[in-house]
Amino acid sequence: MNNDKDQNGRTHEPSLRELTSELDGVKLWLLEKVESLRDLMNERHALYKERSDSQKTALEAALAAANAKNDATSAAGKEAITKSENAQTAYNTNHNDILKKQELMMPRTECEREFRAWAEKFDDLKTEIINGKQKEREAGSMQAQWTFERVFAILMFLTAVAAIFWRIPR
Repeated sequence: MNNDKDQNGRTHEPSLRELTSELDGVKLWLLEKVESLRDLMNERHALYKERSDSQKTALEAALAAANAKNDATSAAGKEAITKSENAQTAYNTNHNDILKKQELMMPRTECEREFRAWAEKFDDLKTEIINGKQKEREAGSMQAQWTFERVFAILMFLTAVAAIFWRIPR
């Protein structure tokens, strides 16, 4: 077993110096790798921090915009409610006025009954006038003048009454 070769296939055992020198090389290589990994981690950390900061800024801007939108929506809603309440108040006022006016008005059936009664009276007066004219011819011109004035006054009175009834809103 004292051959030039060991069972491991080596020709000689490495010396401590060789091992130390090899280990120093591996150490330098590992330190370079660790340093490059540290640089990569620092670079990634800076990128992630920049991304996080930009996302935080964007989120704050979005929240501010949402708050502004909510404030505007709330203000518009309050304004719409106020307008709606004002419109309802105006409607109620007008509706109450209409109801009060209706209380003062005559019902249609009653108006029609009154108009028929006036029409009958008018027909009676017309008949009376015609009969009066015949009597006037018989009685003379003095009597005819007085009947004409009376008929004219009655016609004016009836015209005024009819105008009053026609002016009443339905």
